Amino acid sequence: MHWLKKIPAALLAAALFPLNAAAGTTGGVTGRIVDSSNQAPLAGVVVTAVAPSQSATSISDASGSYRFLTLAPDTYTVTFAKAGYDSVTDPGISIFADNVQVVNVSLNKALRTIANVTARAGGLVKAGTTSDVYSVNAAGQQAAQGLTGSGSLNNAYGAIASVRAS
Repeated sequence: MHWLKKIPAALLAAALFPLNAAAGTTGGVTGRIVDSSNQAPLAGVVVTAVAPSQSATSISDASGSYRFLTLAPDTYTVTFAKAGYDSVTDPGISIFADNVQVVNVSLNKALRTIANVTARAGGLVKAGTTSDVYSVNAAGQQAAQGLTGSGSLNNAYGAIASVRAS
């Protein structure tokens, strides 16, 4: 029974000297990352948050979720990067103490280079030519003289007629 006398004294002390709850000094960013084509979660996405006051890195888990829970209040640029996908950068994410921003992202698959083709003009196109120019040598003129059709080969109808006739 002696301990019952101590309970009211402890309650009185708690009422007279309340403990102040300390305010938080950090905030956070959290979200989910999915494939834009099928909305499947993307694991292994490297997420970086960069501000003048600090930078931090996180990696998305199997559900595509990432989180930064102890960021100093500031304005951050958050970048999402994964091999095989186009990177996404989201600037201007403002972090405030005791607040968590939600930033969800969809990543597009990156285009892949499967081959390179090199083309080289074999003298058909001359540098500096700005209009269609045709050059017919003597052999071409002689071959064209043997073609017949209604009209001459100086117009489109004559060329079509000569092809149809042969």
